[in-house]
Amino acid sequence: MKQNFQNAVDAIRVALKSALDDPNFNQNQLSEVWRHYNGMKAIADTLSEDTHSFNVNYEDIIKGYDPDYNIYAGSPVDLDQGQDVITFS
Repeated sequence: MKQNFQNAVDAIRVALKSALDDPNFNQNQLSEVWRHYNGMKAIADTLSEDTHSFNVNYEDIIKGYDPDYNIYAGSPVDLDQGQDVITFS
């Protein structure tokens, strides 16, 4: 979520700079843009960094391991329409 708010702050900053550079931009609207920029920045600064985590239960992985199955990551996959092949070059 923090990244979404930071993106909004960055977009408002661009709009604010454009408004500052335009001598014909309405001064009342300029103060509104400034107010919105400050508000969104204050909110973004209070949010914690976005984190994504997950837990892996290695015991379940080991229990489900079948050494006789003999399928390895990166092997061709039959899709009944030919072969799915990954090529590195």
